[in-house]
Amino acid sequence: MLIWEVFGYLALGLAAAFVAALTLTVLFGAPYLPTRRDHAQVAVSLAGLRPGQTLVDLGCGDGRLLVMAARQGFRAVGYEINPFLALISWWRGRAFPGRVKVYWGNFWRRNLPAETAAVFVFAAGPYLSRLGRYLSRQAGQTEQGLVLISYAFALPAHRPIKRHGPFWVYKIPGRPK
Repeated sequence: MLIWEVFGYLALGLAAAFVAALTLTVLFGAPYLPTRRDHAQVAVSLAGLRPGQTLVDLGCGDGRLLVMAARQGFRAVGYEINPFLALISWWRGRAFPGRVKVYWGNFWRRNLPAETAAVFVFAAGPYLSRLGRYLSRQAGQTEQGLVLISYAFALPAHRPIKRHGPFWVYKIPGRPK
């Protein structure tokens, strides 16, 4: 009987952790919706990266976009607040040592890597205005600026340089030379 009690408490603890992780994801951005494989391919191509450049996925979920970018010779960095999804992303990215890096945590509290050339995001509502300010600050630390690929939602107060299906592509300028 004791072993079943232990398993019961373990299952209850895992369920509580899973619910807490999902709640964090919803409170700090969009809920997890995996990017379709064909859309991930388009998003990586819209970034216009050259081999060796870095793509950052804010809310990388299961890491699909990171793996797609790494397969094409790019470096990929993902941020994920949900610990279960961060673990899945890390697991998938380990096939590309040195090219895929996954951070478990809240990207709002971090600076993007200095070598970031493009950013992918799926976020909605009030987060988009905040995202515009965040990315302007981040791009201001570079001379080249950033390319932003926003999935399904437009970035307020910014004019897209391209629109392709569900994607909005923006150039966030860097600091003047």
